[in-house]
Amino acid sequence: MQCTLWVAISFVFCATVYGASSAAAAEGIKYWTPEMLIMGRMLWGFIFCLFTLIFRIIFEDGYKQICRAHFLSGPWPYINIAIGGLLNLGIPHSLIYIAQQWIPSAAVQLSKPLQPLGSIIANCILPIDEKLTLHKGLALLSAIIGVSLGAVPSFRHTHGKASGGQVGLGYALLVLAMILFGAAASWFRWRTPNVDITISSLLQTFFSFWFDMIWSLIMDGPKKFRDTFINCTAYGWIWPVLLGVLGSGMAVHGFMYLVAHLGSVGAGFIPFAQIIVGVTIGVVILHEWKGFLWWEIFLNVLGLIFLALSLVIGFMKDKDDMAQQEKHGEEEEEHAHGEEEQLDETDELAEL
Repeated sequence: MQCTLWVAISFVFCATVYGASSAAAAEGIKYWTPEMLIMGRMLWGFIFCLFTLIFRIIFEDGYKQICRAHFLSGPWPYINIAIGGLLNLGIPHSLIYIAQQWIPSAAVQLSKPLQPLGSIIANCILPIDEKLTLHKGLALLSAIIGVSLGAVPSFRHTHGKASGGQVGLGYALLVLAMILFGAAASWFRWRTPNVDITISSLLQTFFSFWFDMIWSLIMDGPKKFRDTFINCTAYGWIWPVLLGVLGSGMAVHGFMYLVAHLGSVGAGFIPFAQIIVGVTIGVVILHEWKGFLWWEIFLNVLGLIFLALSLVIGFMKDKDDMAQQEKHGEEEEEHAHGEEEQLDETDELAEL
């Protein structure tokens, strides 16, 4: 684990971007339909990844050969990345942006610890040897309690002119989106474990853009699609550009940089800071707790505690797993050492 200045900058950047993305989406849907906003996000994310790919081809030694190997390896990698991209970007973000018409942006950040639920469901279906352990079960239970506590005040203070039914639908879409995020992680682990991150991000945003454009034309209709596109102000254009370049482009590469230098355990601290940033922006800037009674604020704070507890349990699990892997590695090394000594003794006896 190497904590340098660039690692610290990457950590702060990822936590800020991921935490602020929901608030940015809440502002963006004031100028765009949810379907068009996510389409714009995928488009600008694709453009950023394309420039990143070209930059790496020009300046990074050997990267051209890596690209050639990826793009000439047959159709199945494209199909697998397309499916993973829709599970990871296109579909869940569309559901979240629709839900944000009726629920506060802070709720999106508070629901992040539910993602392991999708991985657990996917692991039961896909041939992945990863069982549901006590640690995972406790972390998931704590996350569900935390999200439920934070959702209660939302039904009393509906977002905008939303009804109770719309708020309930919003939370249902939000939970489904988190499940898809978790399922996407399992899918990528199963089908594309060795794909380069820039190429993967490029193809994910490419396929998601086309899916979201078709979805937008179906949901909004060609006339509304054209009118919204033409009449959007320069300020309205800021949000899909920021979400695409920062949220779907730079933050992904920053996260992979952290995984390489801090490991999965160190990078796993991002959700802590992400939730803090997201809730702070939602409460302080967007005033999403305005008019809440003391007991409603208490429920939100208690929900935050349970969510933090779920992340702590998950971190302890990762730490235990790493310790077990190290112990297993040491045992294998000792066993190999013992076999070598035995072979040496056998050779000496044979010589005698």
